[in-house]
Amino acid sequence: MSVLGWAQSFPSLRTSAIKRCSRHGTRLRCSIESFHVPVLIDQVLELYEGRRFEVFVDGTIGAGGHASKLLSSCDIDLFIGLDQDEIALAIASERLSKYGDKVKLVQSSFRDLEKVLSQFAVAQGEVDGILLDIGVSSMQIDTADRGFSFISDGPLDMRMNRKDGLNAAEVVNNFAVEELTRIFLEYGEDPQSRRLAKSVVAFRETKQISTTFELTEALLGAKWANGNRPRGYPFKNHPATRVFQALRIFVNRELEVLEDSLPSAMKLLRPGVGRLGVITFHSLEDRIVKKAFRESAKAIGGVKDLTRKPIVPTKEECASNPRSRSAKLRAVERLLEDEEPTGRRNKYKKDR
Repeated sequence: MSVLGWAQSFPSLRTSAIKRCSRHGTRLRCSIESFHVPVLIDQVLELYEGRRFEVFVDGTIGAGGHASKLLSSCDIDLFIGLDQDEIALAIASERLSKYGDKVKLVQSSFRDLEKVLSQFAVAQGEVDGILLDIGVSSMQIDTADRGFSFISDGPLDMRMNRKDGLNAAEVVNNFAVEELTRIFLEYGEDPQSRRLAKSVVAFRETKQISTTFELTEALLGAKWANGNRPRGYPFKNHPATRVFQALRIFVNRELEVLEDSLPSAMKLLRPGVGRLGVITFHSLEDRIVKKAFRESAKAIGGVKDLTRKPIVPTKEECASNPRSRSAKLRAVERLLEDEEPTGRRNKYKKDR
């Protein structure tokens, strides 16, 4: 399927894509680059610039935004991209087709990174660069059919891979108040978790919750279920934001996958040169990355922390791409097998 054909198959995304491409004077020239902007791209390129990569892995390739920039800027022999979303992989495949056989794409979670790399005869200590961009993509948010956002009405799914596990509708229609409260509090950090869980359970007694607008209605009342932030609401975000985040994280086991994956990802790096960069979008993810990097930085043959503080978007990027405002980049470099910990640095080492 072509990029334009894919965009046309989703009404909400099609409208956005065509609107942003109107300046070209024709829909046929619309491309994925017009409505998918990779976050922190300059900082990511700085992390990996001036290096030669026998193997580079993008564990969350999405539509190939970071991948296309890395491939055009870096000397890479083999580029392996993973994603759970088959639609995103189809777009990335078309977008990166000009790079030929050096690009290999696999539908998989980065949790299975070692297993995937073994298919290409890549073992521990043989990867020169890894990038993980955690969380949901802008394309998924903008596609109502995926159910990630309360802004547009659509089926309440939220799965990255729609062939796997429970969807969000099954969770809100079947889980007890106590379990919903735990999910909303643990993964959404919502102080009103129990009240919201009770509202969901009360609503489903009269009607099954099957769409994003129905969930918003269950949480907040019918007059607020239109994707707009209620007048007088005291916080910056819409009051359903944290619940939608919590359900997405739970359904996809995002924090569990991230925590399990980081140690193996660091071991995959080539000693002395391999670098791992991780982009997160909320504090729950960032805390996991910070902890994993800090623990490995204390070990002989572990990693060197390249970012004393997380790298964040510039004011200019936040203005041009508001969804980047919560992004944080942390990075490490693998030490030699017997190398002692050297402490942290807040500067990228550009030579190799």
